[in-house]
Amino acid sequence: MTRIFLKSVQILVLLSLVFTVGCKKDKDDDIKSKESPDIVTFSDGKIPASWQADGWNVDNTEGCGNNFSLTPSATGGTLICYKTGTDNINGIQFYLKGDGSISFYIDGEKEEECLADVNDWIKFSFTFLTGEHEYKWEYSPVESLQKRDINLLLDSILFCRNVNVGSYYKGGIIVCLPENGQPGLIAAPTSFSQTYTWSIDDVSDHCVVTYAFETEYGKGKENTEKIVQVQGEGNYAAKVCYDLDLNGYTDWFLPSIGEYQKMVEVGDKLNFPPPVGYTYIHGGLYHWTSSEDNNPLYARYYAWSGKINGQGQLTFEANFLKSSTWYVRAVRYF
Repeated sequence: MTRIFLKSVQILVLLSLVFTVGCKKDKDDDIKSKESPDIVTFSDGKIPASWQADGWNVDNTEGCGNNFSLTPSATGGTLICYKTGTDNINGIQFYLKGDGSISFYIDGEKEEECLADVNDWIKFSFTFLTGEHEYKWEYSPVESLQKRDINLLLDSILFCRNVNVGSYYKGGIIVCLPENGQPGLIAAPTSFSQTYTWSIDDVSDHCVVTYAFETEYGKGKENTEKIVQVQGEGNYAAKVCYDLDLNGYTDWFLPSIGEYQKMVEVGDKLNFPPPVGYTYIHGGLYHWTSSEDNNPLYARYYAWSGKINGQGQLTFEANFLKSSTWYVRAVRYF
């Protein structure tokens, strides 16, 4: 299971149309993709009959947009609902307000300890692959709170649809979905703004063989780890990806040739070519891959790079010295 805390402005627009009283925008954005959303606001004073609610009750004094919300009992509570694959749901959003936190789970896996705020409604958003899923909200009070009234509210549960290639998902943009046992691929929102060498620096004599020879899709992470293990510390293409801490994720890497090809295939969704300000060299934008030239005569000095021309067309060229400086686009699996 994979899913992520995501961002978009559009859901706030949608909510402002649905509710007469808007909720305060929190520090995070909304899910970007959402056709035909299902919103549960408890405005009828009831919890949906198909949901399992143990220790949760409707509160009719305050809500995110109306006067209704859910609140757990002082001794704790568990709220569970299900969505089938035919529902085409792959995103969820909800709001919390009050004193305390709720553990949120998808398919039994804890996504986040969602901390509420006593003054404002705080939004939490997650996305995942379409399928049959169980969603659970669990409140477990600390012992010191079990003997007093609980001021914790849950409201405006929004089920969203249509996260796909090109959608923002788990830290970046979906390049391709998991298929035939292969992981899905997510690209960072943009390329790094500066260029980097493939080798540890721009001195050719410092280049070494790293044995990162793999070119296939699904091998970029393995290549990156080999490169970093051999070359060690430095400010080079594989290392800046390996060290990247972006949008809450730290498992980025430099793509292999096969993975870079996938990125170019959906280039119109990935800001390929990059925005104005990037420098075209020899009529194109060059990006490093993690695939080293596997010819024993050249492996020490050369690695594969991808060239994108002004029309977004891609070619691969292996005859570039590792000491050359090209652009870099980090990716991660999901």
